[in-house]
Amino acid sequence: MRKPIGNALRKILTSCRAVCVPHAVPLLPQVRLKKEYNDAGSGPGSGRAPPHRLLSGSAWYSQQAFRALNQVSYTIIVRTRDLNQGKQSRS
Repeated sequence: MRKPIGNALRKILTSCRAVCVPHAVPLLPQVRLKKEYNDAGSGPGSGRAPPHRLLSGSAWYSQQAFRALNQVSYTIIVRTRDLNQGKQSRS
């Protein structure tokens, strides 16, 4: 499994294409406020029924980080396929 991913990364890097990780910066006021809001609505003292409680601020932030990594992984896979298809059509 590692070899195909390594090959995909190598192809992306040798093609001079950058992949941006769209991850929220924890120092931004919007992120800080979202984490505080989620922390206030996640505990038993939030006044919400258990199925309607929010994720804690740190759990929400971790979820966003994994979403960003999944998005980057998908982008690498799609770009690799595009590069491979471009090389085949040139031949």
